[in-house]
Amino acid sequence: MSLHKKVALITGAAGGIGRAIALAFGAGDLTLDLGAKLTQTGEELLFARSYLVWASRLAGIYAVDAPFMLDVKDAEGLSAEARRSRQLGFRGKFCIHPAQVGPVNEIFSPTPEEVERARKIIEAYDLATSKGEGAIALEGEFVDPPVYERAKQVLDFAKEIGLP
Repeated sequence: MSLHKKVALITGAAGGIGRAIALAFGAGDLTLDLGAKLTQTGEELLFARSYLVWASRLAGIYAVDAPFMLDVKDAEGLSAEARRSRQLGFRGKFCIHPAQVGPVNEIFSPTPEEVERARKIIEAYDLATSKGEGAIALEGEFVDPPVYERAKQVLDFAKEIGLP
């Protein structure tokens, strides 16, 4: 069975049973299967990470990235990898050491500035659409339905993780 079919089955089952909230993979297991070596930059995992995020979103659930395993004391390496993962669309990252929890939470949580910006976008866009406008400029930024929906996601996620 192809990888695509396996992921489709997994995500279909996960989305269908209503109990799964996220998908993840084991970076060590995957690199072993591929005959690859885990590296600081993670190129060997880019396809798998991208595919997992894509499949998770299709299933309507989150993607959680594999833990940073190269050196549990390397806070800079952990932070760099977590930022790349967030940029790919992951909503979190597994931690294998207590020292990793703080940096991972900080990186994956919306900042107060992101939350405030999301509130401004929603308020301005709601006002504009009530006047029949479909897209607006807010402080120089183009705001259309995808930007508006992204702002709603930021606020929903902030609420979900207990941010004000």
